Amino acid sequence: MPAGCSFECDAPQDPDDFEPADRIPRTLHISEDVEGHVYLLDPHVIADGGEWEVWYLDTLYESGGIRLRSFWNLMEHAFQGKLN
Repeated sequence: MPAGCSFECDAPQDPDDFEPADRIPRTLHISEDVEGHVYLLDPHVIADGGEWEVWYLDTLYESGGIRLRSFWNLMEHAFQGKLN
């Protein structure tokens, strides 16, 4: 994340503001590519609790992806069906 840039994980996200292509090489891919869906951890954005920021990317459809504060938040969203 660029210096001076803030990100509110709980706010609605505009897909046009989410352009991870330049940052993907520095992330840790933690899932299989299943139908274009992948989970990535970004060790360069660390939350107050020490957890890395997580990205959910949908590479096949218009939704693009979302950024979440932690792996815990990613799993909450996944189990609540909020990633579709």
